[in-house]
Amino acid sequence: MKTSPAGIDAIATLEGFSANPCRDAKGWSKGYGHFIRQGESSAPITRRQARALLEMDIRWAEHCVDTLVRVPLLQCQYDAVVSLVFNIGASRFGRSVTLTRINSHSNDAIRKEWSEFRLSSFLVSPSGVLPEVFETRVNPVLVARRKKELAMYFGEVA
Repeated sequence: MKTSPAGIDAIATLEGFSANPCRDAKGWSKGYGHFIRQGESSAPITRRQARALLEMDIRWAEHCVDTLVRVPLLQCQYDAVVSLVFNIGASRFGRSVTLTRINSHSNDAIRKEWSEFRLSSFLVSPSGVLPEVFETRVNPVLVARRKKELAMYFGEVA
């Protein structure tokens, strides 16, 4: 299965666009959540370039879903799970209770477990001060993202 164009649009919207590199606890990214690897350009990019990167970047998330999810999914469910995996990572998804619930079609439990992925690390030390100190706390952006992904999963989004 492949992520639908509507699913890619949803991931792009959820990730948000940044032409210039942005930093978080995991490193530097640009475009629609594309992490800049060593040797890659950190020059600004266009939305078109960012979309092309996103379409390549989600392939690993699709592979993860194809490998770990053992039950048939509707297109909207597949798109939602790919969005979740793209955001939290394959290893975290592979160890998650959410995956177990998806594979057992436990819809009420899926809602509860999916919503647990709402924490982020925030830089709390002053800029330029080493070592950098990060604090983990509930991120309202992730709370909203999980709600949108769940709505997508359950076909509640047009």
